[in-house]
Amino acid sequence: FGLVLLLPVARLPRRAAWLAPSTSSTGEGCRHHAAGTLPGILTGASLSPHLGPSGTAAFEQRRSSRVNVARFSFGAVLSMLSRFRVGVRSLGYIRYLAALPFLTVAFLVRCFDYPSTVKRLIAEETDIVFSEEPIQPTEIPTRVYVSSNEESPRKMPPVRWYVKTNTVYLRLLLQGELGLAESYMDGDWEASNLEAFVFEMLRLENVKQKLGWLIWPLLCSVFFGEVKWKLSGGNSPRASRENVASHYDDDRRRLYERMLGPTMFYSCAYFKREGMTLDEAQLAKMRLVAEKLDLEPGMRVLDIGCGYGVLAQFLATEYGVTVRGVTQSADQVKTAYNTFFHPNVKISLQDYREVQGKYDRIVSIGMFEHVGSANYESFFKKCDDLLVKDGIMLLHTIGFRDNVKWSQDGFMNKYIFPGGEIPHLFHFSQPFVTDSWHLEDLHSFGMSYAHTLRSWRTNIGDWKGLDEFDTRFRRMWNYYLACCSAAFVRRRTKLWQLVFTKSRSTRLDDCHHVRAAASKE
Repeated sequence: FGLVLLLPVARLPRRAAWLAPSTSSTGEGCRHHAAGTLPGILTGASLSPHLGPSGTAAFEQRRSSRVNVARFSFGAVLSMLSRFRVGVRSLGYIRYLAALPFLTVAFLVRCFDYPSTVKRLIAEETDIVFSEEPIQPTEIPTRVYVSSNEESPRKMPPVRWYVKTNTVYLRLLLQGELGLAESYMDGDWEASNLEAFVFEMLRLENVKQKLGWLIWPLLCSVFFGEVKWKLSGGNSPRASRENVASHYDDDRRRLYERMLGPTMFYSCAYFKREGMTLDEAQLAKMRLVAEKLDLEPGMRVLDIGCGYGVLAQFLATEYGVTVRGVTQSADQVKTAYNTFFHPNVKISLQDYREVQGKYDRIVSIGMFEHVGSANYESFFKKCDDLLVKDGIMLLHTIGFRDNVKWSQDGFMNKYIFPGGEIPHLFHFSQPFVTDSWHLEDLHSFGMSYAHTLRSWRTNIGDWKGLDEFDTRFRRMWNYYLACCSAAFVRRRTKLWQLVFTKSRSTRLDDCHHVRAAASKE
């Protein structure tokens, strides 16, 4: 049946005029117009010739929705092909392959009530309630779940979800979290509490099998995302510079000043006690890092991915060390010298792979997520070359739960951190790590990142004074902060601080000072 349908698609006219809506004002005219076209055949427009007046109106509404979905799918196919600079006239037999996603979607639309399927799964597995009326989002939560006692956690009220168009469910089926995020950016749905909504939607990760074969389009999307990532060559020095520039140097300076506050520290703070402000928690994080590094005056410290330079300034000022910081963001270098200048700190616009010399300590805060698994071995080898024999290295990185796979074609990679990849714990037990490095300590405090992200959302507030960012960007950014916070609360995403010494070190004892540093108030 599919092969028969492929024939007319392979012979598509140069201009897809058949996608145009009918100009007829009657239901009968609409049916006849649709019946002679491929969308009409696949959406069943010619299969219901005997409808009453009210039935005709309802039918036309359903047909219009289905044809709109078909347009959306076919447009996505053409958009994908245009990225490879392939003209429609020269597609030839490639049209057969290009038509498959469109046919899959059309088949789903024609034969299955996909909105009901998705809604039923969400209703069964989450505390999300579907709303028929528009809703007003609430303020940022301080917790997603509040515990009255250890045995009986008390949940927040169910999250209300208002969906404006059924294409949201289709995009969720075909693109997963990317489709959900982009439909939010487009204003196609609202939730009473955005973070709590994503928290609930994450429950669906372990029940995808309940969708049956409907999950195949999403699996195919993930597969092709992996292929595209492999073919792109990963995070080469040139690609890294472009990726960093797209996030840090793309006219977002005023946003970061508002969001991050005076420290301009774009990484997880350390909320070690209740009632801490963001600035206090960032200061606590810097002191924690310094104590774990066991610094002494005069030491040489390399800060890989130094950001805006606040940590380098702090270490030089408080501990009397000399710091070399490297970043691939020109704006961060400028800010480091203008705002966080210190005579014993040198910040360079440089890739870590180009650094030379020897250092007593190496620290990397929030940069390892940009290295990519294909480059982990070279990263650790480079750090081994740069660190003295008895030195200490600290990595501060986001991590992933082992049963969660990072999507190279997901929302975060497409809109927030191009080229990013979150490591799993098993990556740090690979031979290229264990043969040369000794793991002294692993400290996990992901809930602090949830607090950090909420503080950033609070600092941004209603975006007043940030008129250069349009509505779609604002919704994208709010979604980014909310979904990341929900992932940390769900324990899907972690925050790790790993302390390493070299396997061939001549140190006479373990780094007991690390635990002492973590326990300090």
